[in-house]
Amino acid sequence: MIAKQTELTPREREILQWYADGKDGPGIAVILGIAYNTVHCTTHRMCQKLGANSTAHAVNLGWERGILHA
Repeated sequence: MIAKQTELTPREREILQWYADGKDGPGIAVILGIAYNTVHCTTHRMCQKLGANSTAHAVNLGWERGILHA
């Protein structure tokens, strides 16, 4: 059996940090110069890895687990 990857990629951590800084998905897409769909898919994958049911929950877990910084 293959273990599920739970480590966030650098892009997932970057997007999580932007959410923590108060940006929304479309805004993050503009900042990073990528398609909104890419942000959306990355966010979904990130939330699955963290066990979060929303971006707000993911941000909260990110703070709790020391993934995010001020």
